[in-house]
Amino acid sequence: MLNIHRLHVPLALHSFADSYAKFLGQSLNVHVTNCFSTALTKGDVKMGRVVEGYKQFVQLANKSEEAKGLMAGWDRIIQFIVQGGEDFYIEIKGGKASLTAGVHKSPNVTLKGPEEVMYKMLTRELDATRAYFAKQYTIEGSMSDAMKFGRLGTAAAKAQK
Repeated sequence: MLNIHRLHVPLALHSFADSYAKFLGQSLNVHVTNCFSTALTKGDVKMGRVVEGYKQFVQLANKSEEAKGLMAGWDRIIQFIVQGGEDFYIEIKGGKASLTAGVHKSPNVTLKGPEEVMYKMLTRELDATRAYFAKQYTIEGSMSDAMKFGRLGTAAAKAQK
């Protein structure tokens, strides 16, 4: 088993690590520690990485004073429909965020898109605004709530540093 730890390494080197493991004929155990990402193990490395990343997002948002300020008085449901992944929603209520698997019956905002796009937006490898205008994912519901959720993401990302 070849263990590779990726810590803020350029994407080109990630591909090199994957190729190197295949060259050695080793199975790959990848531990991704990029912003809002988590450990992944052999098999389909896409399974659950968006959900797991947003679990970290929720934890960071609940610790960040800036994020708490954004969440105060803003009770919302942000639904994620992840094609090729797991659907989940983030509930912001009483100034705190929580993540629940599944589909909420009446979200304020729904983000729909392929797992790869959702993951790259989460890790900030892909700019969410550019991806939206390039029709890589869709937003249903309040655009102002979607934009505020983006600001919440920026605040949570600062908390990790």
